[in-house]
Amino acid sequence: MNKLEFAISLLNGGCPAGLKTWNGSDPATRFAIYRNNVVASLIDALAATFPVTRELVGTEFFASMAREFVISRPPRSPILTLYGVESPGFEVFIESFQPARSVPYLADMARLEATRIVLYHAATDEPRVLRSRYAIASLWLAHQDTTRLATTDPYRPENALLVRQGDDVRIAAIGGADADGIEMLLADRH
Repeated sequence: MNKLEFAISLLNGGCPAGLKTWNGSDPATRFAIYRNNVVASLIDALAATFPVTRELVGTEFFASMAREFVISRPPRSPILTLYGVESPGFEVFIESFQPARSVPYLADMARLEATRIVLYHAATDEPRVLRSRYAIASLWLAHQDTTRLATTDPYRPENALLVRQGDDVRIAAIGGADADGIEMLLADRH
């Protein structure tokens, strides 16, 4: 059995044909344990990358949604920091995940968190602007300082500015005119 066949069996269920254990125990049982550990590790990787997205829907809902993502879109890279960030990312999955439709700003929040990871690891520190029909920057900031949660209206359109400063990515809510100006400046740099 090659690595690809093993990986396919790992995420699609069932035990690969010809799998044997060193101690004669049931290979299907041992493989199921291994599968659960792999899936749980990938869910944990997504939770680390998308912490506010997880907080918005709760741990159980997030784990169920992430499990569906893991099964449908396994990692293509061994770098788990980028899992769910590479295109098409977790935010694209969330947009089409029917149970998440009750939180319409969830995909935009995941997009903000993915952009934050990309900017953090980018070769350049060029700022990013994300436009949203929802208050994603204010929501993200409120989850960093929970005293602001009660006063944040997630349904207010807002743009987010992401800027890398040293070992941190700063996020700020900006208006439409500011977003336009920053995008024009960034376009002139290219």
